[in-house]
Amino acid sequence: ELEIKDTFYRADLKIENANEIATVYLNQKKIATRISYPYDFDLTDHLSVGTNHLKIEVVNSLGRYMKDFLSQYLNFEPLGLSGEVNLELTHIKKTN
Repeated sequence: ELEIKDTFYRADLKIENANEIATVYLNQKKIATRISYPYDFDLTDHLSVGTNHLKIEVVNSLGRYMKDFLSQYLNFEPLGLSGEVNLELTHIKKTN
């Protein structure tokens, strides 16, 4: 949950590493999906005054399960979030 007092913020969600596919939802609305780095999401136009609910869904693709002879020797990274998740809120001035 994220409490917002006014809507004059720029909101950038940065996920360091999300092995493999990350989808971000804000207030039960799908914002975007990223399938590789950078896992950056602009939430600015989706924030509302009051309590906001943020959900990050990470799933893997079938690629790591469809192994051929050579890929059986590849070292796969761990699944899921494996780094920092930062929400950067920058207050912006109201323009008339």
